[in-house]
Amino acid sequence: MALPRVHVVLASLIGATKHYGGGKHAEFNALLPNITADFTAAGRSIEFLDMAVMSGLGDSCDTKGACCPYHIHPNDLGYVAMARVWK
Repeated sequence: MALPRVHVVLASLIGATKHYGGGKHAEFNALLPNITADFTAAGRSIEFLDMAVMSGLGDSCDTKGACCPYHIHPNDLGYVAMARVWK
């Protein structure tokens, strides 16, 4: 069943420092623009959102003050930055 008014926003994953396996998200994220393009070409309403870039958190959650001390996950400021992307 088609849902004609549904619009999907596909967001990339932000990473963590390489010390904690942060490079593993890059391969997955690299696939997302092509997945989005394939669905768009098939007539679906979908867009890609690069969360690392648009939120300013960077590929390794390395924005000073927006990530936890070990750069594994965003802190409250990081979540605010991510939330602003969705507005």
